[in-house]
Amino acid sequence: MVRNPTIEQVKRLVRRQGIPAPPAVEPVVVEVRTHGAISFTPCEPAIPYALGCILIEWTFGIPYQDVPAFHQFLEDNEAFIRQNVEKVEGARYLGTYWSIGYRYHYRTFWSYDSESAIAGLNDAIRKSPNLSEAIAKLRTYWSKDPSRSEFKYQPASLITAKKLEDYAKEDPVVGMGLVAPAQARKRPRSKK
Repeated sequence: MVRNPTIEQVKRLVRRQGIPAPPAVEPVVVEVRTHGAISFTPCEPAIPYALGCILIEWTFGIPYQDVPAFHQFLEDNEAFIRQNVEKVEGARYLGTYWSIGYRYHYRTFWSYDSESAIAGLNDAIRKSPNLSEAIAKLRTYWSKDPSRSEFKYQPASLITAKKLEDYAKEDPVVGMGLVAPAQARKRPRSKK
């Protein structure tokens, strides 16, 4: 049996449901979250035993079918990149390495004596189309990997306890991992 509601029945049903609330706009509270990062500490005086004051690592993988082309790119361009980067005071390209035996990823290392050396290399890249093209191509291999990562390092000896304390106060959430561990509660030894 098919039921055909009349227009009056539909009107009564709509009235029973009530009138929908008018559209409204409410302010959105935006919360910006950033990762905690300790600012770079200048290496003054220079630390002769370290690779540099700032070490940057790009970690990435490459699909198997692209490996031969990538190795050819490195063979054709690594010396050029190194020579041109070394013209910038305080900047060095340390090479791209293959991680043997663990995840088979590539790691590219850059070393800088200061943040101004990073800025100097950026200027040199903008001024040299060939260097810009070579580094952009290298970075393209990195950017194609969805599991890529980039790390920035400094010699641990530069990060003083005072700096860690200040950092923990500045960013309490990240600082929780930097506080000294609580004293272990001493328990009486049980006799066997």
